[in-house]
Amino acid sequence: MSAFNFSAWTSTADAADSLAGVVQSCVTTATERQGLILRLDLLPPSCAKPHHFRLFRAALDPLLEADRASAFRLANEAVVVVWRGQGGHLLDRALTAIRHLLADMPERLPEWERLAEIFRLPAAAEMLLRLIAESEPASRAGDQARGATAAHGAIDPALLPLLVRNLVQIDLSSFIRRRPISRLEESGRMARQWEERGLAYDDLAAMLVPGRSLTAAPWLLHYLNRILDRRLLTLFTAPDELREAPPFALNLRVESILSAEFLRFDRALPAALRGEVLLNLRPADILADPAAYRFAREFARARGYRIVLRGLTRALLCAFPLGPEGVDLLQFRFQPAYAEGGLPRGIDPRRLILAGVDGPAALNWGRAGGITLFKGSLARPLAPGVTL
Repeated sequence: MSAFNFSAWTSTADAADSLAGVVQSCVTTATERQGLILRLDLLPPSCAKPHHFRLFRAALDPLLEADRASAFRLANEAVVVVWRGQGGHLLDRALTAIRHLLADMPERLPEWERLAEIFRLPAAAEMLLRLIAESEPASRAGDQARGATAAHGAIDPALLPLLVRNLVQIDLSSFIRRRPISRLEESGRMARQWEERGLAYDDLAAMLVPGRSLTAAPWLLHYLNRILDRRLLTLFTAPDELREAPPFALNLRVESILSAEFLRFDRALPAALRGEVLLNLRPADILADPAAYRFAREFARARGYRIVLRGLTRALLCAFPLGPEGVDLLQFRFQPAYAEGGLPRGIDPRRLILAGVDGPAALNWGRAGGITLFKGSLARPLAPGVTL
């Protein structure tokens, strides 16, 4: 068995994004690839020590000699190798070595079919995306915390003072999610345009009020967002957040755009980011006070920000005007029922962002309708250095 080739593997920190980019490119370019998943995350603890992982990854080393092979070690220790062609004797060598390692394990192990699976892209795209989602630390931590109790009811108003005090003190940085918004190019590759920065409300609730929801009661969410928006603006004003930052979008309320915290954020914005920051608003917020929204919109545009209206459905796309008297972009989430029809007439698909692009059906529907901006698992660009 050859020594483990560490340099050929995508690191744990980048593996999820890199593998998702490979899946996306295979789907949009109809490129076929073969791969192997080794579910080391399913091994019992006594067989999941660091030296075991090194042995298994070394057993996979022959596959790295396959044409255009890329290997990905996910955060939960599941391992994925993707290559062009059949793999042939290289795949056989790797599988034989893995079987020998498993035969020497002292404990009862999961079935071979669960531990090792050969797949083909793009047919296995949805399966791989589920694996990626399950492997990500934030997703697994949130699932565990939320799984501690089945209830997700509204918060007792008597708990509000304690909740507010905790929100003021807690470090919000670990609850911020940064998701790419990407443009689908004519080549079929995704190109990152900006990242959307927002809070993971379910994970935050699981930490502060287990078994309760921060979003179940609109009045509560509105009240808490007055605190959260201003805390996030303060966080994003920090020099470390703005130094060499990519273009990004912030999920805010209209009231927050007129706050002292936003003015400080605006003053701190580097010249390189002026015109590169988008502000995501919700329909209910702009309808609650149209006059305040119009003022905030004109102020934001004068300072170089673009306005995105998010949280829409397909039926509501025509209800909000685009252009100087409206918003710059509309974001809506794909629903399986949309497959039965297209976009409303008269809407410019180039001004739309399709969210929920977590499988080929959503991506292909949006692509057929002329949409070029996407958010979701299949909107992750191919990572630098990863060849397809």
